Amino acid sequence: GWRGKSNTEARTELFSSNGTSFDPENGVRYGGGYSTQEVLLRQNDDKIVQIKGHVGALKLMSNQIDDELQRQNQFLDGLNNEFERTSSLLAGAMRKTSNLLSQSGGTNYLWYFVFFTIFIFIVLWYFSGSSS
Repeated sequence: GWRGKSNTEARTELFSSNGTSFDPENGVRYGGGYSTQEVLLRQNDDKIVQIKGHVGALKLMSNQIDDELQRQNQFLDGLNNEFERTSSLLAGAMRKTSNLLSQSGGTNYLWYFVFFTIFIFIVLWYFSGSSS
């Protein structure tokens, strides 16, 4: 094989014209029917086929990534629309609550509502703890 030889010896053996060809990548000597150029052309053809396979796999992966990104963008657009709608509803409810408080004479009703809500939570907590 060519391993263990100097670069000059390996080059001489590779390009020798004694009817045989040497493949330095695999360390194989081809018999009389193949020229060095034919061996190199076959190696190039094999590499081209391998590269085409890799390019095809990369193309498939990039198409899959594109499909996934489009699905996620659609999902995010829908989510954004839902947030806008919810924000609009919440703003309307806050505006109505503010109007109601200002018309009804102030914050006394708000404090009654807060204390009543806290009272209900305490009662529910007490009864849920005593039943277990």
